[in-house]
Amino acid sequence: MAEYDSTSDSWTQWPAMSYPSGGRRRHSCARLGDNVVVAGGQDQYHEDPPEDLATTSVLHIPTQTMRTAAAMTTRRSSFGLAVLDGKLLAFGGYNGYLADRFLDSVEQWDEEEEVWTLREERLAFGRELLWPCAGFRSINLNTHMN
Repeated sequence: MAEYDSTSDSWTQWPAMSYPSGGRRRHSCARLGDNVVVAGGQDQYHEDPPEDLATTSVLHIPTQTMRTAAAMTTRRSSFGLAVLDGKLLAFGGYNGYLADRFLDSVEQWDEEEEVWTLREERLAFGRELLWPCAGFRSINLNTHMN
């Protein structure tokens, strides 16, 4: 992992993610307080079929330490991960292990307990490639949920 500083036009290397050892792709990450939470995705080297992940890694920025945290309730890749009203939400995505592969579910990360819980709200329909745009203070997901 690396952080780009646009002010100095430079990169800072961060510690490697905890899992998978070979790397992950199609994951999502978001900053929450002093932490960067990296969740889900696919094992970069597991191709046939790609292995969707539920794993979570947390980078503590002040100490530059990476640790493994509780897994998501659902394996998911190509999903949205956003901080809304101080809560980290994972929504939508893809899970190749399910009959209905495009997910409509929403999970919430508990920062103190470091666990994921499935929320009752759902997207109107399953979808993937939901990467939120940076720079917004809030996004109203209620218009997209049942």
